[in-house]
Amino acid sequence: FKKKTLEAARGSKVDDDDDRPTDRPTPHPALIMPSYDYDLLVIGGGSGGIACAKRSASHGAKVLCVERDRLGGTCVNVGCVPKKVMWSAAHIADVLRHDMKHYGFG
Repeated sequence: FKKKTLEAARGSKVDDDDDRPTDRPTPHPALIMPSYDYDLLVIGGGSGGIACAKRSASHGAKVLCVERDRLGGTCVNVGCVPKKVMWSAAHIADVLRHDMKHYGFG
């Protein structure tokens, strides 16, 4: 009874000596994980992650760096660096606006 119940429930054949199904369904291709061979997995491609990956690779390690967004992280993409560029552009505009008469403009 147990073997027939398994056959009916799973739609697979059951070995006479064992209660486990002999032919398992093939998993969906998206669920089959490929194998990788890396020495180091770096999670995050910010300043620290990139530095770690580059240093390790320079010493011969096979490195994989995983980043969900843009490489460089917050500081490079939306934080410190863009703020400094905007501050610099605003400073130049301010200097031109106030001092351009001294240089013969306007």
